[in-house]
Amino acid sequence: SQITGQQLNFSITGVRFPPGETILDQESEQSLSRLCADLRQSLDAETSTLYVLGLSGKEATETKQWMLSAKRAQTVARYLEDALAQKNPVSTDNAGQANSPKWRVFWWGAGPGGNWAGQDCPDPGQAQILIAVLKSGG
Repeated sequence: SQITGQQLNFSITGVRFPPGETILDQESEQSLSRLCADLRQSLDAETSTLYVLGLSGKEATETKQWMLSAKRAQTVARYLEDALAQKNPVSTDNAGQANSPKWRVFWWGAGPGGNWAGQDCPDPGQAQILIAVLKSGG
């Protein structure tokens, strides 16, 4: 893996999607909004990277499981990117250009999860979105 860092924090979120869906409901948006507030208070965008992992429940085919999990992760990642960008204070340099660092958010789907994610990986019925925060030096 090319992923390196000094500290990893891993969170199972309360984000839930209806079966087969990829649209966030109001409760999930509120949960992610609180997470963004916590991230801004406790971490620095320059030294932190977010990784969003999506899981799916039972679908008609394995392909649909993988596609659904990826779309869910993408939905959450986009929400995080937008929310963190809106609340991120922007300073400008001498030329008037914004120089505030942008939060790095990566995402992928893990289908139904399973053994590859480790023995402590939650069942998709327990969690549909997991977020890892990797902090590098700085």
